[in-house]
Amino acid sequence: MTSEDELQRAALIGRIAAGLAHDINGPVGVIIGFADLARDTLRSAGAGQMSPESARRVLEYIDMISDAAVRARTLTRGVWVFARTQSGVVGPVDVLRAVRLSAALATPELRGARIETPATEGDLAAVEPGAPALGPHAHADFALCAQGLVSLFLAAPRALPAGGSVSWDVRLSGGDIRIELTGRPYDGNSKVQDWPATEMARAAFEKQGGRLHEPGGPSVVGVLPAAIVSGAANEAWTVGGGEKAKPVMRRSRG
Repeated sequence: MTSEDELQRAALIGRIAAGLAHDINGPVGVIIGFADLARDTLRSAGAGQMSPESARRVLEYIDMISDAAVRARTLTRGVWVFARTQSGVVGPVDVLRAVRLSAALATPELRGARIETPATEGDLAAVEPGAPALGPHAHADFALCAQGLVSLFLAAPRALPAGGSVSWDVRLSGGDIRIELTGRPYDGNSKVQDWPATEMARAAFEKQGGRLHEPGGPSVVGVLPAAIVSGAANEAWTVGGGEKAKPVMRRSRG
């Protein structure tokens, strides 16, 4: 990774962290508040004697603390994964998982621009060993893939200056994986601009043997070479705009 790439990546991490900092304040506030309530309840019980009702309340407070702590950890884990993953490692990349992670990382800043995505906090959670694939696999570099996608998502407000929603469609097309991001304004009268393929995103895709297209209007298309899974079928999933996932089977060449 060149010094320029490192500077661009650091800038992205800063934007992501700034957006998530606001979201993390919520669960941290819950942790502090319910910890105080649990402490006050225990103190008021006195001399080791606690009524069943007080014990029930303390357990509820502890459950709320635990849930909030898990949420705060999930929010920070996505940034941690993005920041620690280094480019230069090429292999099968679950493209839909990379899209959802990138959208979730960009969502706090997009929310400030009144733009919604289908991504959830769960998309920031660590992937469990043996977890099923969400979509087709590209022969790509996960770090560069996420970097390019985050950059594209963060450019969405330029296509939707009055706000709206962003969806995606990921599908196997010949020997490539096609990723289309589409913005929709909240109403038909809202102003819409062309979605720009940022230079950072363009460079990230090209370094992986892919490319970006700007068809015009509030959409942008990224293309990456598909991975070949030896001795097995590579399932591709078309997902976007609330459409039900449709499996498409692609046999290996080997």
